[in-house]
Formats: sequence, structure tokens, C-alpha cells
Amino acid sequence: MTTEDNTTKVSDGDVLCKTDSSIPSRNGEKRGLCGRFLKMWKKFGDNTSMHGLGRAINSSRIWKKIVWTILVLIAACVASRNLYMTFVDYFSYPVSTTVTLETKPYLNFPAVTLCNLNPYRFSYLKEEIKEEIVKDMMDGKSVAEQKEHFTILFNKLYNVFDLPKNITHSLKDMLVDCQYDMGPCSDEDFMVVPNIKHGPCFTFNSESSGQMVSFRAGNKNGLIMELDVQQDEYLPFTPAAGLKLLIHPPDVVPFAHEDGIIVRPGVATSVGLRKVEVERQIQPWGKCFRASETNYDDINMFRSELFNGHSYGYSQMACEKTCYQNELQSSCQCCDISYPCFSSENNPLYECNMTQKDVLECHKQVRTNYLSGTLGCSEVCWPPCHEIIYQTSYSVAAWPSEKYVDNFNKKAAKVRKERNITGVVTTDQLRMNYVRLEVHYETMTEKSIVAYPAYNWNKLLSDLGGQLGLWMGFSLMTAIEFLELGWDFVGKLCLSPCSSSRNSDATKV
Repeated sequence: MTTEDNTTKVSDGDVLCKTDSSIPSRNGEKRGLCGRFLKMWKKFGDNTSMHGLGRAINSSRIWKKIVWTILVLIAACVASRNLYMTFVDYFSYPVSTTVTLETKPYLNFPAVTLCNLNPYRFSYLKEEIKEEIVKDMMDGKSVAEQKEHFTILFNKLYNVFDLPKNITHSLKDMLVDCQYDMGPCSDEDFMVVPNIKHGPCFTFNSESSGQMVSFRAGNKNGLIMELDVQQDEYLPFTPAAGLKLLIHPPDVVPFAHEDGIIVRPGVATSVGLRKVEVERQIQPWGKCFRASETNYDDINMFRSELFNGHSYGYSQMACEKTCYQNELQSSCQCCDISYPCFSSENNPLYECNMTQKDVLECHKQVRTNYLSGTLGCSEVCWPPCHEIIYQTSYSVAAWPSEKYVDNFNKKAAKVRKERNITGVVTTDQLRMNYVRLEVHYETMTEKSIVAYPAYNWNKLLSDLGGQLGLWMGFSLMTAIEFLELGWDFVGKLCLSPCSSSRNSDATKV
């Protein structure tokens, strides 16, 4: 007796799976499942929207199947490589920048901070310090040695938080004439910014005084000042004579001795401004600090009113100074007297006493590390996400002119008389001591520089769809088709044991 094989067939006479009656039923179930899946796969090839796959599955000739299969695999490899490069580009978080110029009917005027390059007036120092200064000069000590010796003596003989009147240059003594937008101004329009090491600075248009605006450009429509730098009061180790000038937003604490430009006597200096607004991106597209979202007391000690009774906003320099002060307090158990000192009842801190050798050495080491960048302050102090910058350009002219000397002398003599200063100002003294300064907008145009993500989620989806569509004709609907195929196969796989069990029970009955 001959045993014939049972054969499962599909269209075109292709033999997919064989089920021999002599083989155990479990293997027969597997072969039947294989046949059902192949039927599903061929049906999927007839109906899928993916290009080339249907031909690779259902072509009538074997060589066509091979060719189309190779083409589909090549397209899949190329598409996979391009998709990988697309994701690499996206996760590099590139940034694009736009620059726009807009003419405004008016612009907010910036804060203008002035500092005399000389910290203390020589004639008002105690005799002991004067004698030591002269002695150091006679002994041929270097400028650095003279300054260091002076600092030690000064901290020893004076209470730096309660200095005698007139020991520093006051704006009332220096200011001869002041005009803003063609109207008069005075020393009362300036706020004092304390700085123990460099002498006080003076800020016009501080945030507490109310925001001033400028409606016109040009050197006659800004702030115009004439000042006496009082060079006859300079210390012997002050290397340059003049003023330090810093232009900044009113809510930013000024560090004029580090950031400013020098204005020298004997000339009229005209400083032209251009306002620039910068918008930076937060991580991962950039590194910037958004003050509105963070409690930043620990990285901006100038936010409190301990500095000069005024609260300042965040700036990168303020953060770096806070980092420096924190390290000084941690390492040396004392404070730099130029900045706020945060102490408590449990941990009282005082100004660094430079007369103590160990404190002096510790202070030097921390400052050296700060200046060399090894404190790590630049790593935690990022620029603000929104920042206003004033680009400056300046020009100078000889001042006063020969014809203007008499007029200026009359004005200066009146001011000197009010301050009980006698004597006539000669032309040489004018050239050595007096400064004319003009601060104004060059143009009423505001520049905006905005950084934004160059590669967002929408562009990523667009590029993914473009690559898959170009090489494989693959879309979101195609992906759903594959999910449907998988769902159907899993359904068949799960239902097959149940159907086999029912068939077995029926046979027994």
C-alpha cells in the first residue's frame, strides 16, 4: 500500500509546507502555521504601499524576485544610513541666528558709570601713610611693592567701612558741568557705587532713579559732562590719569575698573552708542542663564541690598565675582571687602586682614586661581539668555580750544568758589585735569540678535519622511500596515493551539 503526502499549496503552484501523515501532529501544526503566514505575507505584498516589496514577494520569475529583493535591501541600507545621519544632526542641536534692525521712535538710555582712576586723595591721608609712601619711593621699591605696602597700612589704620570724608574723590568735587538731553543735571542724579580698592564710582540713570529715554541721536542729545580728575591728589603709584567709563543696562552691577574704557584729560571724548539685544538658547541648544526660572541668590550676591542699598540683576561678571567671594570665604574664612559679605551668627565672617601673613597668602592664592580660571567660575557662570549690550565707538578732540579757555575758566572758577577752592586755573592745569565727555546714541536703530534651534521636531519628521519616502516609498501608513501584519500573525499564532485542541476533541468524539 502506497502512502501519499498531504501538500499545502498556494497560488502559482508554489509548494510552501508539507505535512506528512506519519509525522507527529505537533510538527504538522508548525507546518500549517508556516503556510498561513506565507499566505499572509504574499497577500501583504499584493496590498502594501511600500515600493518594490510587492515585486520582491510576488514576481512570477525567480530572477525578478532576486533582483527586486536586492534593490529593496540596498534601498533599506541607504535609507538606514541617511536616517542615522539625520538623527546625528538633530542631536547635535544646531542653532541658527537672525539679525534684525528696527528703527525706534525712542530708545531707553543706558546707565553711565564713572570712576576716577585714583582711589584715594593723597592730601587727606594720615601723615604716617604719607611718610611711608615717600619712603618707599626713595627706597626705589617697585610700583607693585608700593601698592602692596600701602594696602597693608591702609587696612591697618582705617576702618574701610567708615572712611573719613573727602578721602576719596567725590563727584560733587569733580563735576563742573552736566547736561542731559539739553537740560541741566547735577551730582544728585548719580548713585554712588562703592569700591574700597579702587575708590567709589558714580552711576547716572541707575534703575532706582527711573528710566530715562533718548528721542534723538547725536552728540548734543545725550549726556554731556565736564569734570576735574584732580590729578594733583593722585597717589604716586597710580599709573594713569583720567576716568574709567562703563556703559551698561541700569539693572546690571557695573565693574568699570575691569570692563570700562579710559577717558583721559585734556580732550573732549565723544562716545557713540548702538543698542543690541541678544537672545540666547537654553540647553541643549546653548548655555545661558534664565533668571526668571531659577532662584539664583547663590550665584548673584549683588541681588541683595547689602552692596549699596540697591538690588542688581544677574550678569555673567556678577556671577563670577560671587563665585570668587564664595571660594574666598570657604578657603580663607574672610571676605573681599569690595563685595557683599554673607555671614551669619553661627558663621561670622569679616574682611580679610591683609596684615596677617597667612590671610594675605590665602587671599593671593584664591585671586590667582580666579584670574587664571582654575576656580571653575566660568563653567557655572553662563551669559544671560536675554542681554542688552551697548556697542561703543569714540572719537576725541583737543579740549578746551584756545577761544573757549576763558569761558570755561569762568565756569570752573564759579564751581571752585562754591567749594571754597582758591586760585586761578591755568591752561596747562586745564589740559592736565579736566575732561569733557559726551555719551549719546549714534542712531535710533536697535539691533536684535536672536538664536533659535535650527533643527526642530517638525523638521526632523520632515527629513525622516523624505528619506524613507525617497528610497523605499515608506510612510506612516506603511508602518501601520506592518503593525497590522504583525498583529494578524500574532493572532494566528495564539489562535492556532486553540483550534488544534478543538479539532482533536472533535476527532475523539
